[in-house]
Parts: sequence; structure tokens; C-alpha cells
Amino acid sequence: DLRHYRNALPTRLSLHRTGTMSRSRSRGPRSRSRSMSLDNGRAGSRSRSPRRNQGACDVINLTYDEVGFVLGKLGSTKRKIERVSGARLDLHERDHRLEIFGSAQERARAAEYTRFVLDQRTGDVQIDLNVQRDDLSVVDVPTDTVGFVMGRGGAVLRGLEDEWGTLMFFAKGRGRNGDNPTEKLAIFGNRRARRGAELKVLSAVEHKHAGFFLNEDGELIKRLEQSGDDMDDGWGYDTRLLANDEFSYALGARGTTRKKLAAASGAILEFVGFLAIAAGMKDERGRAMDYLDWLLKQRRGGPVPLTAVDMNRDDLTIMEVPSSCMGFITGRKGESLRNIEHRTTTFCFGDGDKDDSKAEFEKLYIFSHLKSGRKRAQQLVQDMIDSDRRRGGGGRGNRYSRSRSPRGDRRRRSRSRSFSPRRYSRSRSPPRYRDDRGRENRGYRR
Repeated sequence: DLRHYRNALPTRLSLHRTGTMSRSRSRGPRSRSRSMSLDNGRAGSRSRSPRRNQGACDVINLTYDEVGFVLGKLGSTKRKIERVSGARLDLHERDHRLEIFGSAQERARAAEYTRFVLDQRTGDVQIDLNVQRDDLSVVDVPTDTVGFVMGRGGAVLRGLEDEWGTLMFFAKGRGRNGDNPTEKLAIFGNRRARRGAELKVLSAVEHKHAGFFLNEDGELIKRLEQSGDDMDDGWGYDTRLLANDEFSYALGARGTTRKKLAAASGAILEFVGFLAIAAGMKDERGRAMDYLDWLLKQRRGGPVPLTAVDMNRDDLTIMEVPSSCMGFITGRKGESLRNIEHRTTTFCFGDGDKDDSKAEFEKLYIFSHLKSGRKRAQQLVQDMIDSDRRRGGGGRGNRYSRSRSPRGDRRRRSRSRSFSPRRYSRSRSPPRYRDDRGRENRGYRR
């Protein structure tokens, strides 16, 4: 069947908006879409949803090159436009046509975002920054850090878009922040997504250009303001200035500790310089700051004091853990407990003192704004307790570190003593030489 043979032909590579390569069909009237959906016997739709009862539709006619640019690598750009605008896009590659479905506002925003994407092909993106919009935040970025924020081929900016569900463009129109020339970074998305991406950009700029957003005391030079901050519904941000050693401890390796606290609290948590900024609703920010405070108190060891009010929090589950199992649950340098936190989006710590070995049970505090996450963490801890008891745990060294069993040590030592290098050594073969005729001789020359 020629149709199946034509569909099996290799695809052509065309540029997409980040400067890398995306896949699209070869040029020509007989080219076909890779999508398997059919509309009145015509292939070419880039949507998996049914084509019935879709409501109002706006159509944008594209050129052949623009189709690949709107599609993006493996359809990533098209999915971002759909996610930010709320509309649904059907891209017909064969007909070079983009169909937009949704409400009037969703269709208008999707069409506008598509135009911004296409403007990147020819130069600067044209955005009227003087018009007040509820889907836009603007960040002034110093020109000497634009490349750092963009990343190679726009990889960093595209990564921020994927992480927060935004669309981000450097718009035409420059300004100055004091003596620093700046460029405008436009961030499109909902309120939470824009604030998360904004704090990420502030952190990157302050790392590269210290003192641009923070004053000499480490505080913000001016308040963060974006569309939606004035809705008086509890949305906002809180800050806490950290010492140098506190910052390293709260950040963690590759930001893992910061991400853990953000996931458990449900807030946006970012470090701009040494300034911790928690953004979100009031209860989310309160959890994030409490978790950060308790984390820093663990830095010097010993129990973390919780008040009676803390014990009655709705984001807390308390487990009674045998003291003999606490070291097994915590793991070497806390690795086992950190793994549970990562898998369940929780923040966990015990109430016991490392120097106190008289208590039969210890309390393990499991914090998270998600009840399902706390329940899952409780199940994992109980499984580890049962496993440790079946293996005859208890008394295996330090309560807060995992040590190897004595039996395993004896086997390992016996193996090391029984090993003899002579058993595995090879006799050294004499070197080879060649005579004046190229023939090979063994043995040493006399």
C-alpha cells in the first residue's frame, strides 16, 4: 500500500523556536501528518481529543516553516501555548493551518501567544507593556546577565517554562535600573506560575549580578509586584534573611532541601542571595517558614522543641517508633529518611536526643499539606519497622546510623584472610623478540 509506504518515509528536520531541531513532515503536496486522527477522511490534526462539539474555533494560516516553529520539539511549544492559554490547539501540518478552540478569552490569548512565538523567528517580540494584563509579569534583567538567564540555545528559559507552566520572552523595549542597562523579560501564565518563574529569575540574576535586587542588608530593594497581588485573598510573600552557614544547610545538595520544604508546605520557596522568599497563600507561607525554622534548629543536633499548638496542627502526623529501629529508619547520614521524604513530599524528623538511649519509643513527626503524602510516609516507615524486627534489628550500633551486622563482618574478614594473590597470579612470560629476518623468538637475548 503506497499510503503506508509514504507514512514510513523518514521525517525532515526543521528549526523550532529554541534554535534546536524539531521533527515535521517533508515538503510537498503529498506529505501527510504523523497523527492518526481523521476528519472527513483528511489526516493532519495534532489533537488526541474528539473533533465533535468543539464550539467556536479561530483559524490561523501558517507558512510551511512556521508550522515547525509553532509545533516545537516533539510538540513542546504547542503544549505550552495550550497550558498557559487554556485553549486547545489542532495543528494541521499538511494544510499549514492552526485551529484554536475554547472560550473567547482563551482563543484570543492562544492566538496572541502564537504570534509572540512566531515573532522570535524574525527578531524582538513586540509586547505592549503599558497595558495592564492579568496574565503578565515583567522582570528587568541587566543586559550582562541576559545570556545567563537564557542559557545555551534558550535551554534555561525553556526549562523554567516547563517547570512552572509559563511562556517567557525577552520583549522589545529596554530601560535602565540606575546605572545598569536592562532588558524586559515578559512572563505569561497564572499568578502562581508567574511568581515562581519570577523568583527563579531573581535568584539567577542576583547570583550573577550581586546587588541588583538586594540592598546592602540583604533585603529586597523594592517590593515584588505583579498582577494579582492586590486581590486581598491571602496571596503574598514572606522573607527571612539567612546566615551563610544557614543558607548552605537550607539549600542542600543541588537544591534538594529547598525543594523538599517547598513540596511539603505547598508554597513557592526560593533563595535570592541569602534571602529566603516564601510565596503563596497565607497558610502555605506559614508552613514553609515553620518548616524552615525547624530545619535550621536541627543543624546543631538534638531534639526540635514543638509546642502544644504545633502538636495539634492539621499538617502533622505523629508516629511512635521503637528507639532500636530509629537508626535503621534514619539511615546513614539521614539518607533513608530523606528518601521517604522525597517519595512522599513530606518533611520528617524525630523528637529524640542522639545522646539519650533510655527511651523505649521516639516520636517521628511527619509534616505535609497533603494528607495522602503523610499517610504514604507512615506506611513506608511502618514497613521499615517490620522489616527491621524480622531481621532481628536493635542494638546495631548508633541509633542514627546503619552499621553492618557482626556476622557479615566476620564473613568479610574471613574472605580477606583466605585471599591469596598467588592463586590468581600468572607466571610472567618471557618477552618476545624478532630476529633480523622478522621471525619471532621467545626468551631473553644472550
